[in-house]
Amino acid sequence: MPAPTISIRVTELKSALLAAAFAVAALVPHGAAAAPQTVKENTLSVGSDLTYPPFVYMKDGKPAGFDVELMEGIAKQLGLAAEFKDTRFTSLITGARANHFDVIASALYVTPERQKILNFIPYIKAGSSLLVLKDAKYRPSNEKELCGKVIGSMQGASWLPKLKALSEDYCVKNNLGAIETREFDTDAQVTQALRSGSVDVEFMDNVVAAELLKKFPEEYAVTSGALIYPIMVGIATTPLNKELFNAMNDAFAQMRKDGSYDALVKAYRMEPVTDDEIKAVVSTAQ
Repeated sequence: MPAPTISIRVTELKSALLAAAFAVAALVPHGAAAAPQTVKENTLSVGSDLTYPPFVYMKDGKPAGFDVELMEGIAKQLGLAAEFKDTRFTSLITGARANHFDVIASALYVTPERQKILNFIPYIKAGSSLLVLKDAKYRPSNEKELCGKVIGSMQGASWLPKLKALSEDYCVKNNLGAIETREFDTDAQVTQALRSGSVDVEFMDNVVAAELLKKFPEEYAVTSGALIYPIMVGIATTPLNKELFNAMNDAFAQMRKDGSYDALVKAYRMEPVTDDEIKAVVSTAQ
């Protein structure tokens, strides 16, 4: 009779579909939900200034560094492939807002001004250091000793408005001379300006300064003691893609849970953020 045959075929079809579903599920990383919408299908596009070791840089023709490994881990949790788009630091925020990439991961400091236009997930704590040539006579120990000097910095750095305010409110008012800042596209260009004598001191991220000292201990010195302007560093998306932001936050939580984040922080000698610090920043997301 035809009816039982149809029933058997339907049952077989259901079994086949169920088996296929399990097979697909097995390919998705543990704990990962359906991949969120991204600029490029099956890809997490990451905007990074690949001139900034140890966060993001090129090694043997490939992106490398703390931020690169972090984003590859997050992408894996989401079932996506991470793709890095080399973008100068000053163009990262405009690039994200223009939908050129999904997320910024480039040692981007979490500031109130940036939080007005971006959603952040903080991943380490950092601050700034003062770098001079090893044999320099001028050896400032803190930001107030920058009065009357020429400071080199990357363009768009979060400390530039603070240095301007310090110059106006402290240096000039106390007749100590204004702070002159000279900005450059990349950190390497700032360091070259220091070597050539066109700036007196380089104002830079403390982790980047430590990396430079490790490579060239006989050429440079960090003269500042405590961190200047302590701050959190985060990955950022625009408010237009809250789904991706939430998915990345969940993926980052999984990395903290499974130990891969702790291993990464230890390998790069970074200072980790706490769950409470993350929640405080994430809760302000638009």
